[in-house]
Amino acid sequence: MTINTCGNYNDKERHIIWQYKYLGLKPEKLSKKYRIMLEQYIINQQFENVETKKYTETMDQKHVHNMVEYDREDKTEELKLKKQKYDKKMEKYDLYIKRKKEDKEEKDKLENKNQILNF
Repeated sequence: MTINTCGNYNDKERHIIWQYKYLGLKPEKLSKKYRIMLEQYIINQQFENVETKKYTETMDQKHVHNMVEYDREDKTEELKLKKQKYDKKMEKYDLYIKRKKEDKEEKDKLENKNQILNF
């Protein structure tokens, strides 16, 4: 007979553990093999420091969306700052393009004058 210490239980053992935890199954009612397995499980559970959180929700309970709304508010402020930075960059870019266009127009005018003078 092998004693399972690593927590890999077969279907029957998991079923017995479930009955013990949720239905109050008494270990005395089990065979020697399963009683030893259950006792080993209980000992392992005592030394494991695993915290589990239980979440329950009734059918008539309203869903809370506050966390999402708070996240949206934080993101909107961040997005506003990003948009302002983007707008500033676009203004600079627009000015750059406008100056380039003006320079090109001046250059074209000078070339036109030179061509007229050359004839």
